[in-house]
Amino acid sequence: MCPLDDIAPNLAEVYLGEADTAADDLVKLVLTEQRIANPQAITEYVFKNADQFVEFLSPIQLALSDLDVDAWNTGQRFYDNHKAHIGVGLSVVSLPLTFISPEGESLVETGFLAGDCTETICKRIAQTQMFVDLAMAQGNAEFDYKNKPVYAAVKLRIIHALARKKIKYQKSSTDVEPINHFDSATALSLFHAAMIKFIKANKIKHEKSDAEAYFYRWHVMGKMMGIPDELNPETFEAYNEDLKPQFDARFFADFENNKHFEQLINGLIKALLRISFGNALGSKIEPLAGSERLQKWFFYFVYTVKPEAADFLPVPKGKGGKLFLQLLHTPRLQHYFDTVFHKRLTKYLGENYRFKHD
Repeated sequence: MCPLDDIAPNLAEVYLGEADTAADDLVKLVLTEQRIANPQAITEYVFKNADQFVEFLSPIQLALSDLDVDAWNTGQRFYDNHKAHIGVGLSVVSLPLTFISPEGESLVETGFLAGDCTETICKRIAQTQMFVDLAMAQGNAEFDYKNKPVYAAVKLRIIHALARKKIKYQKSSTDVEPINHFDSATALSLFHAAMIKFIKANKIKHEKSDAEAYFYRWHVMGKMMGIPDELNPETFEAYNEDLKPQFDARFFADFENNKHFEQLINGLIKALLRISFGNALGSKIEPLAGSERLQKWFFYFVYTVKPEAADFLPVPKGKGGKLFLQLLHTPRLQHYFDTVFHKRLTKYLGENYRFKHD
């Protein structure tokens, strides 16, 4: 029995069965009439023919019309100041929680992450980081291909619509819509709320108002991605009060039946070793990924953000990670992240990177 089962799942009951139908309709139309299946090409087509896709673009136009420019820009500066910390948090907190959740199970069963998934996870880490870079780039209130946050929102919705189409083709019908509104909002919380909690838990110096602006920035991105307002609060406080319990319940829903947890976590740790130390050394030390000591060190970070995870996961709490936490407070991490780590991430993107933006 899940300790969170007593939480009323009212929003989940509504939104697990609903998805971004405007994006689905757009993709269906473009596939049928234009024979375009590449997400980059579809994105470019949408920007060039915006007047044809009023319903799809309406949440983006609404978000831009209501934009608090000062908070938007402050959120971007917060990201720039904590880029290395957030980059680490995405890899050691957000992705593990994704793999723990029902989405992780779906990624394996639909073939998105299958077999020895280390290389695929390397690409996913890189794609996630580059999407965040685009979402947090300088932008304005204009609907323009060169406005990187807007571009990122449009392209992600198209990628998700294409993925939904593939998943529906591969899986039999269920009550849960693939990449539905509720799971999308839950995933969004890994970019804003979880990263703010990660920074707070590790006692990284920051201004509370700047963290709130960072949360607001992702709130706007969520609006542009079509997430309903009921699942997308403007403030960190409102998220904690209204949504966190329900999102946490979703993360750990049916975890006891997640047959692929160990495979995904081992693949993630191997991927991080490969990116951090390079292919040659990283490959040699990859066998360490299955050791309890390394996994305790790794999940130390998950438990600092979501202590309740220890009630579900087979990895015990440990004191590992404290040395790394000390590195989080030094300029060396920022320098490493901006140089070596980013260079190795870029290696996994290739010429056809799906968030490429010229």
